[in-house]
Amino acid sequence: MKISFFLILRVFLYSIIALCAVWGAGHFYSEIPYYIKTIRYLRNSNSEQVSDKNKQQVLNHVGIIMDGNRRWAKQQGLKPQCGHKKGCDPLRYSIELCLERSIPYLTVYAFSLENFKRSKEELDYLFGVIAKELVSTDLLKLYDRGVRVRVYGDRAQFPDQLISLIAEVEEKTKNNTTMQLGILVCYGGQQEIVAATKKIAADVAAGKVAIESIDEKLFETYLWTAGLPTPDLIIRTGGAKRLSNFLTYKSAYSEILFVDDFWPSMSKERLGKILDEFNKVERRYGA
Repeated sequence: MKISFFLILRVFLYSIIALCAVWGAGHFYSEIPYYIKTIRYLRNSNSEQVSDKNKQQVLNHVGIIMDGNRRWAKQQGLKPQCGHKKGCDPLRYSIELCLERSIPYLTVYAFSLENFKRSKEELDYLFGVIAKELVSTDLLKLYDRGVRVRVYGDRAQFPDQLISLIAEVEEKTKNNTTMQLGILVCYGGQQEIVAATKKIAADVAAGKVAIESIDEKLFETYLWTAGLPTPDLIIRTGGAKRLSNFLTYKSAYSEILFVDDFWPSMSKERLGKILDEFNKVERRYGA
């Protein structure tokens, strides 16, 4: 029986196709785990992206450089003292917002060491009038709402008018745990670092500290602000784009928002929107 050439060719081609199908099926089944993993990865990646959009950054510590009091007063045709008095309102708004949003730490820059260069009249007003007014008006409110007040700075430089007031406020609120209001008075970040360095050097000389044990954590314990968490967000009003010696050691990875508005003009709504901006930031910590 004669077998046609075309029949042989057809059988050969069918055999090749069958072999490819068998090999392809085996290859396909061996790759199933890979395909499943890939699908799962893509699905999880997509859900994580959706989750990230809905996830909010956690604000643990907000720092505020309250700048622009005097320029606001000048703009209004008023004395600098009026700007300081008006600036008490947004400070109260900031405390309210932190309490409402369960932000446990708020630290404000009230008076730097460089501010001693201002006129005696202005300094007397700040220390004698504003400080006493805040204590008499707000201390009981802060106490009732669970706010602890801590004052940080070079205590050797504290004006006599403030020493007893600071002691009263800190003692009255020391057991409160809902929130901490930190107030920087007679403070400078560089001076804080120098003071800490001197203390460490003295302890090394006295044999209390070994040089090998000095690291970032030990250094922090010698600061005026020892124990204060690093700020997640620092807000500066008044248009200037600098930190001006604010928490120099602790602000290395802080997010910073510069605002053109003068401090006395800040409303609670405006401050709330600024806090909302933090949620848009992707924090990397140098990574």
